[in-house]
Amino acid sequence: MTGHPGVAPQHLLAFGAIVQWFARHEYLMQTAMAGITGTDLSTILVLTAGLSYTAKRDALASLTHTTGLPEPVGEAVRTYLDDLNRHNGLRNAVAHSMWVPGSRPDSIKPMRLIVRGGIGKPVGHIEDERDYLAEELLQVATDVAGIYQRFVEFLLSSGLVREVAAQTLKSDHPHPTA
Repeated sequence: MTGHPGVAPQHLLAFGAIVQWFARHEYLMQTAMAGITGTDLSTILVLTAGLSYTAKRDALASLTHTTGLPEPVGEAVRTYLDDLNRHNGLRNAVAHSMWVPGSRPDSIKPMRLIVRGGIGKPVGHIEDERDYLAEELLQVATDVAGIYQRFVEFLLSSGLVREVAAQTLKSDHPHPTA
């Protein structure tokens, strides 16, 4: 496979795993919204289909404050969202950056220009910026997968999801039309 210098197939596999686990998390957030609101999952999927990860995260966090959830349950949902969000910067870099060789052997780092408030900040141009080995990227994917599994278990044990959502979460095909 030809590609960018320094980006090995193992890096690309880790990228795919990270992005796919985040996609599953977005679906899990929608499932939690259905459970919290008592709304049919299909309706929530339609209403939130155009929302970004951040918008889905914010909507779910807001529901924990506005729907009368017991505070320990709301706190558990917000903790899940915080745990997942720690990895969102890397997910964004995977999805939106070109990757170049890092300072360590076999490492890579994102290269991009972040523009906020009219000010550009180059990332990936300085020698000592954070870089990643394929194994480190795979560990992030494993961590994100673990967060997913723990939240599925919480949703099922807490009673937040109705039976249809519970069956969807347990299936090999998490989308209701799959």
